[in-house]
Amino acid sequence: MPELSRSLQDLLGREADYVSRLFDVLVAEHAALEKRDGEALGKAVTEKGALVAELEKLAGERLALLRANGLAADGDGFEALLERSGGDTELSRIWAELRERLEACRTQNRSNGMLIEPSRRGAEEALAVLLGTGDGTCLYDQKGGTGPANVGGRTSFKV
Repeated sequence: MPELSRSLQDLLGREADYVSRLFDVLVAEHAALEKRDGEALGKAVTEKGALVAELEKLAGERLALLRANGLAADGDGFEALLERSGGDTELSRIWAELRERLEACRTQNRSNGMLIEPSRRGAEEALAVLLGTGDGTCLYDQKGGTGPANVGGRTSFKV
């Protein structure tokens, strides 16, 4: 097996491992969000951060490999690198699976973000009300209506 092919197989194998682990952590994060399990969520977020950091290092290795071979730092460049390695169908299969798995991670992460967004927004609104800041503060005047904090010189109460 040529050196380039071995390097690619090692790199893609490590990336596939981290991406698979990242997907599992994203699924665990989703479950923690649904259950509102702070401890499990904290663990998932910590693990996710560590895995993303490792994947960034591996992406740097891939970029260095592309540059060392005079190729563009994009998908087309990587496809060309696969061809230079002898057109190894196993490497092409691993690369295709890795891209699919990365897309699954992206989709799961978006789903997690959508799940947490209403809670985050609600917490921000509650804090704004308690602190008396922000444009979205809901106020009641002396007549029980809502309006700005100082309608007609009368004091309103924040809720």
